[in-house]
Amino acid sequence: MNSLLFILPLLLLLFLLFQYIYLRKERKKRVHSLVKNWGKSHEGRYINFDRTKQYFLKSRYSSIAFQAISANSIHDLDLHDVFRFINRTMSSIGEQFLYFKLLTLDTPQEKNKLTPLVRYFKENKKERIEIQQLLSELKSPKGYNVEKLIHDRHLTLPSHYEFYYLSSFATISALVLSIWFPFLLIILIPLFIVNMGMHYYNKKNIDKYSEGLYVLFKMMKVKPELEKYFDTEIKAISIDKLQQLRFYSFFIHFASNHDQDPLAQLVIWNVELLKIFLNVEVISFYKCIQKLEKHKETIEELFQYIGMIDAAQSIANVQSGELTTCQPSFSNHFNVEAITHPLIHDCVANSFSLDKKGMLLTGSNMSGKTTFIRTVAINAIFAQAFDFCFGEKYNAPYFKIYTSIRISDNLREKTSYYLQEVKSIKKIVDASQTNTPCLFVMDELFKGTNTLERIKSANAILSYLNKGPHYTFVATHDLELTALQASHYELWHFAEVVEKENVYFDHKLKKGKLSRFNAIKILKLNNYPEEIINTCLDT
Repeated sequence: MNSLLFILPLLLLLFLLFQYIYLRKERKKRVHSLVKNWGKSHEGRYINFDRTKQYFLKSRYSSIAFQAISANSIHDLDLHDVFRFINRTMSSIGEQFLYFKLLTLDTPQEKNKLTPLVRYFKENKKERIEIQQLLSELKSPKGYNVEKLIHDRHLTLPSHYEFYYLSSFATISALVLSIWFPFLLIILIPLFIVNMGMHYYNKKNIDKYSEGLYVLFKMMKVKPELEKYFDTEIKAISIDKLQQLRFYSFFIHFASNHDQDPLAQLVIWNVELLKIFLNVEVISFYKCIQKLEKHKETIEELFQYIGMIDAAQSIANVQSGELTTCQPSFSNHFNVEAITHPLIHDCVANSFSLDKKGMLLTGSNMSGKTTFIRTVAINAIFAQAFDFCFGEKYNAPYFKIYTSIRISDNLREKTSYYLQEVKSIKKIVDASQTNTPCLFVMDELFKGTNTLERIKSANAILSYLNKGPHYTFVATHDLELTALQASHYELWHFAEVVEKENVYFDHKLKKGKLSRFNAIKILKLNNYPEEIINTCLDT
């Protein structure tokens, strides 16, 4: 017996020691992974955009912002692929907020709140790693449901809500009075059955909120730990109003991964019986829902607080990578130096300075025209959303950004390619009515119609857009446009070199109109019949 009393504490001590060593080892591995992957894209990371975009789609801030980037421009600029590249967030909250920030441009007067936080993460390695570990506690995909607590309409009190209290009071009263009147114990049986019915009927309501509340309580736990790191970089918030939610949560069972543990199941079942007996879970649940409805703004403040910190460390991660980045400046002039596209490996950097209100860009297929105008638009978005660009210098007006690049017909709406073009460009024409500077980026105007009407329509559109404070970038094969619009737009081009049996693209932007034409030579290099080549040359 004495030896057993000695062995049991020893085994417990050994268990705790091994547990400590294991946890310390795991922590070292996580820290090593964070250090090793800093400045690197999280390639292969799965993103469920249907869930990630929900905060952006539902947020009231999207509707009152300077501009919310349209679905059309998201598609035109491959912004989901761009988001995959910059998304190095540690939590589902941060992922949703970073997506929201990418597509929601604040007014020019608002100071970018991410900038001081990004600087903090770049300058404080030790603290950055500690914060990343805190944020990783919110990594669960359940966190995507927190935005539902902010935006979705909550359950209202059922008409029979008072009956929950009455049933609970009757149960407690019968139990207490049975000390003097034992026959009252018989009443507890039907009361227990009624309470059990209400208890399990309400489970479906609890399931709707389970995941969101589970992460919300974790956010409330992480928030005070995060506050310790920041003095002036981010405004502190108070979540005192949410503390009562914690109290009610003790009486509600939210499903978790630990429920599969046999010991946990034994405890859960005993607690469940007690909650059924007193009807306490149903009452606490509706109290919790009332608090959620009342304090939606506080929950959103907490969401944005944690989201802002996680988004900032993600942007700092991007800026610490191999790509050259710079802080933008804003003025009425548009000039950039060595800007690149973030998704193109070893992207050729290009520069320009515009004296006119736009650029007509010519060149053959694959020379880089469309990629370049996308590069301009993406850097404009990053300058205004995140206060940095991919390049050595970016100076431009503070824009609203509109694009018409990737057009296709729509069978469901029974619209042709040309009609889709007309609708897309009409949005740009309408946007040009404002005095707010706009960036218009378009590829191959009206290529869905005949040459004669295409040139006339494109020329009229370009003349119309060349007014006010707007800048227009158009990639085109139509050299006739360059002659018609030379006085309004600067002419730039990309060129290729055909040598022997190869075509070389240097992807360098060159000033002036295209002077060399190689389309027929490329036909010849690809073994087209001589008759076709000769006809081309003779025409």
